[in-house]
Amino acid sequence: MREEVKRLKERFPEGMTALIPALHLAQERYGQITEEAAREIAEALGTTPEHVLSVASFYHLFHRKPVGKFHFLVCTNLSCMINGAYNVVGWLRELLGVGPGEITPDGLFSYEETECIGACDIAPAALVNGVRVGPLTRDKLRELLEKFKEEAQRNG
Repeated sequence: MREEVKRLKERFPEGMTALIPALHLAQERYGQITEEAAREIAEALGTTPEHVLSVASFYHLFHRKPVGKFHFLVCTNLSCMINGAYNVVGWLRELLGVGPGEITPDGLFSYEETECIGACDIAPAALVNGVRVGPLTRDKLRELLEKFKEEAQRNG
């Protein structure tokens, strides 16, 4: 991964502009931002692992611990909250049988609350693996969960 991060640094030579793309690369590769990934990124960019981890912890799209294959980031900011975001969180708890930050036993699903995802036009909304979905209802969530289960079965 160090070589890939060095190539990013060449593409983004100003300061730490390669850090966010490097974090995305690490998360794609490891599923989360690990200590090892932070060390590799820091070495390639000439900074400290602590700096890398502090940036990763600031942004809600980066994970420091494992998440499900399909991870829901449920927006609970004002527009989504007014339109039922906490119902969405409750429905996910009910449908998946796990709480926020937990992973279903099959490893397929996890969810957490997050700040604004820029989807006020489809509130209540969530990001699922970076894709906006909404407006979310109990039925829409059931459909999505079934679709993702089928996708997981097809792709192994």
